[in-house]
Amino acid sequence: MAVYSYLAPSALEGVDFGIAVVFLGGDFMPRRITPRYVLVFITLFAIGALLISTQSSRMFKVCLFSPVKGKVVLKGQPVVGAVIERSYDWAWGNKKATDQTTTDQNGEFSFPAIHGTMILGQVAPHEPVIDQTINILHDGKTHEAWYFHKGEYSENGELNGRELSFLCDLGDQPQKKGDGRFRFFGIAELK
Repeated sequence: MAVYSYLAPSALEGVDFGIAVVFLGGDFMPRRITPRYVLVFITLFAIGALLISTQSSRMFKVCLFSPVKGKVVLKGQPVVGAVIERSYDWAWGNKKATDQTTTDQNGEFSFPAIHGTMILGQVAPHEPVIDQTINILHDGKTHEAWYFHKGEYSENGELNGRELSFLCDLGDQPQKKGDGRFRFFGIAELK
């Protein structure tokens, strides 16, 4: 049984807001929409909009790249002033971004988490696809520290809850590391 509704506005009548006609299998059942129903609808709509707007930062927030900290060394010595470039490519949102920082006097660096927002993706079934990259630029060379295919949206989900904390030796060659779904590529060693 299909249910269809039509709201016929009644601009000429000062009290009535309209007539809703409900079709139930060919039967017409007119219903009056009173000011009380309109007030209830507007109130519920306003409450819903307020809840969504105040909770949306948490409700629709997804982690695209967890916080990262690390240390860059060469022959055991800290590398000062190396440029660390972090980027991601998020297939769902068709979004790409890159940011960078430099190592301090101890060869250390850090990045905060990167979050995105999505509404439909929270309820629509899909496979998260986020390609993550960290490159280290030093002395005119680019060193691949981290390449990972993130397949979920939780913070620290890259390594099943483990923090992204790296030791990167510029003398190492990039290679596959890890196991199972937690495989990554690069010179980074997990601390």
